[in-house]
Parts: sequence; structure tokens; C-alpha cells
Amino acid sequence: MTTQSLVRVHSLLVAAALAVLLPAALSGCATRSPSGAHVEWAEFRLAAGVTEAALREASDRLQTAFLREQEGFIRRELLKGENGRWVDVVYWKDREAAEAAVKNAGNSPVCMAYFQRMAGENHHTPGEGVLHFQRVKTYSR
Repeated sequence: MTTQSLVRVHSLLVAAALAVLLPAALSGCATRSPSGAHVEWAEFRLAAGVTEAALREASDRLQTAFLREQEGFIRRELLKGENGRWVDVVYWKDREAAEAAVKNAGNSPVCMAYFQRMAGENHHTPGEGVLHFQRVKTYSR
């Protein structure tokens, strides 16, 4: 099963997880667009032969050498699920910031090294298979 198929099959799970994750994650963010923060949800599995340690190392490099330098970046979470599933959740000020980062990722060796640790990903097309969400409303206790 391809990564894109997994994303479609799990879209309901994604929506449920975002309903729980987004309000808590964004409630304290000082940087917000008027229409709400933008979230990227990228589900993936590790490529054959890639260890969790190798993924985490590449993830750390992605964070420090690329994402922190992107305009509009708020925060990021790397989630490990059941049955070898992983999700990278990235929070942006707005969709324009997210799209600019995708363009920049195509020229980044650090990004390409991270993407190559994912099974079934097209490493020459950053953003492929990524779902986009916009915060509509935040609920709290």
C-alpha cells in the first residue's frame, strides 16, 4: 500500500487526532494569522533498512538546519503510531508560509536526506502526499 493510500484510508483518524492536537498545540502560540494557523500533516512509514535512530537524527537536522530558518514556522511534532506509522505535524503562521517552505525544501540537501528515510515518497517533489488544514476554532476545557 502506498503512502498516499494510507493517507486516504486514515483521513478520519487524522481529523480526529487533529481535533485533539491542534487546540492544545496552538492555544499558546503568539504568532497567528488573522484567519488561523495552518497545519501540515504528513503520514509515512520508514523506508526499508532505515532505523528509528536514523530517522530521529535526520529529523533533528531538519529542525535545526531548515525549519527554524523558515519564515512563518511555529512548531513541529514528530509522532510515532502503531504498526510502523509515523506522522510529521508542522504548524505555520499561514498557508503561504507553508508553501514557501515546500519550495525551499526542494533545494535543501537536509530536507532531501529526511525525505529519503520515508518509504514510497517522491524525494524530488516535497509536499507530495501532505495534507493541509487550517484552524477554524479552538476549544478548551
